[in-house]
Amino acid sequence: GEGPANCRNGFSKKTVIGHSGEMELAMPRDRQSSFEPMLVEKWQKRMPGFDQKIIALYARGMSVRDIAALLEEQYRVEVSPAFISSVTDAVHAEVTEWQNRPLEKMYPLVFFDALRVRMFEGHTDTVYCVAMPADGRFALTNSDDGTVRRWELGASDVKSVVVCEGKLLSGLAVTADGSRAAAGDESGNIQLIDISADRKLREWKAHENTLGNLAFVAEGHELLSVANNGALSRWDAKTGRLIAQCKVPFEGLYGVAA
Repeated sequence: GEGPANCRNGFSKKTVIGHSGEMELAMPRDRQSSFEPMLVEKWQKRMPGFDQKIIALYARGMSVRDIAALLEEQYRVEVSPAFISSVTDAVHAEVTEWQNRPLEKMYPLVFFDALRVRMFEGHTDTVYCVAMPADGRFALTNSDDGTVRRWELGASDVKSVVVCEGKLLSGLAVTADGSRAAAGDESGNIQLIDISADRKLREWKAHENTLGNLAFVAEGHELLSVANNGALSRWDAKTGRLIAQCKVPFEGLYGVAA
């Protein structure tokens, strides 16, 4: 006849490494060894998430011996450097792929905390916008005094040059190569500026409301503008010809980015 039906056969002890160190578990078992644990699988020695902690420490630049020392200090778990290497080897292929990835031409950085090394004086009213080309050789600023000024940052004695004047100025943008700039005003006008000659190339009516901001796109051949009534426009940056325009479903829009 058939043999006895399968039934429980007590528990077996198992030590695993978890977030709080080593812990001993009582793993259920059956006579036919068909029971499959769900949380901690058979032969598994580490709790879920433990390997991810090791990989995170390795990604932050810690050596395998430093990681082993930290685990012993924080979790009272003794692991060998070889054990750490076996865990980190699992991501070496992804790390190598990331290290060999093609780099972008430019990585813009924004610093929110910096040491002020010098102060520029030239405007007579509040400054609202600052724009710089990719190489950072100069800065453009616009102000409620109705002027756009260019500051040569490489000089020991920084002085400014007025590159254009108008009504209360708002938006400001400069091409990546620093050859041209654009400034907007409260009447919705856009002024295109030749930086090399410090002169205005042309001016056109862009919006019926106050212009919020500007941004050059398509390698400086086109210009985006936005007004505070939600109108977004794309212009030919050489001729001032309108290419496209749309209206976003809310007012009070002041920012645009490429």
